[in-house]
Amino acid sequence: MNRDKPYLNEETWEYFWHPVCTLTELRSASDRGPIKQIKLLGRKLVIAELDCGVVAMDDRCAHRSASLALGSVESNCIRCPYHGWLYDNNGKCVEIPAMPDLMIPKKAKVNRYEVEVRYDLVWVKLKPGLELEIPVLRSWDDPKMKCVQGNAYEWPTSGPRRMENFFDLAHFAFIHDGSLGTREDPLVPIPEIDQLLGQLRWKYYPENRYGATSDASKDSLRIPMDYADYVAQLPFHISLVNKLKDGSQVEIWMCASPIKSDQVRCFWFSCRSEDHDGDDSKYIDIQESVVLKEDLPVVASQDPKELPHPSLEISVPTDKIHVNYRRRLFELSNAYTNGGVKTLAEKLTEVEIETDENYEELLQEAP
Repeated sequence: MNRDKPYLNEETWEYFWHPVCTLTELRSASDRGPIKQIKLLGRKLVIAELDCGVVAMDDRCAHRSASLALGSVESNCIRCPYHGWLYDNNGKCVEIPAMPDLMIPKKAKVNRYEVEVRYDLVWVKLKPGLELEIPVLRSWDDPKMKCVQGNAYEWPTSGPRRMENFFDLAHFAFIHDGSLGTREDPLVPIPEIDQLLGQLRWKYYPENRYGATSDASKDSLRIPMDYADYVAQLPFHISLVNKLKDGSQVEIWMCASPIKSDQVRCFWFSCRSEDHDGDDSKYIDIQESVVLKEDLPVVASQDPKELPHPSLEISVPTDKIHVNYRRRLFELSNAYTNGGVKTLAEKLTEVEIETDENYEELLQEAP
């Protein structure tokens, strides 16, 4: 058992969909057309909106390795800024300006990746092999709900650490003392977990102790609610729907897109059933100016930033969600490492997994 090697195989997440930028970011990124460099799981990609739609390719010209993201969009093509080589929407070079009569080498191409646009976000999947849906934003198609996109933000942490921070209630009394929680009442409920295909789902019935209002003043974030309904869509997507005592509903939805193993870019929405004509900014400000601002320094301090071997951290019953989430990630990672994408696909079809609050005993088979 090697406790120094990475606990999770990062290559596993290359088969899943991840958001990489907003449509607004892409369309405003350059005066050379809608073209932008992004980083996903350690890879540099160029994202461009061509006449045929949005494409994602390796950000490296096959000629002299210049960044295509510094180039320009021309109809259905991307032109390299260095020598003007022109790449079509499939990543194939179709023009070499310095030698127009030359038969273009077959190797003159760049890798193209699966890409989709949903929720006004650009999503990329680096490797084929898994027939997966883009994570669901429950409020998006609900006419009773209004969804407002928050400002994407980067944190110096891993996808799993950011996810755990989002669904951890025990930190409310300390990090969010006076906003989402209070040190006078640090007790938290321990819910039952539904194990679904590619998901973990649970509900808290918080007895009016947690929640958030539209008012960003720190002493008024807690509001009465019936329940908090969490759905974690593996590996790095989470949705929280709060049903309030007055019958209204709010949803906070977040995806922690892994730039690399210790850095994430988070995309999120705030959705609400009431006050559709109200000021959208106040629903964003409450997260940015209070909740995220309070969370960031503590989460950034976690060492290591990636999930460590279970023997290096202690878990207690209030960590039940973390334990099950970590185990599920490990199962997916282990399935891919030992059996490739076919075994990973089979693991994703499993509904029931064993549950146990003793993290150390639960994961004795960790590498």
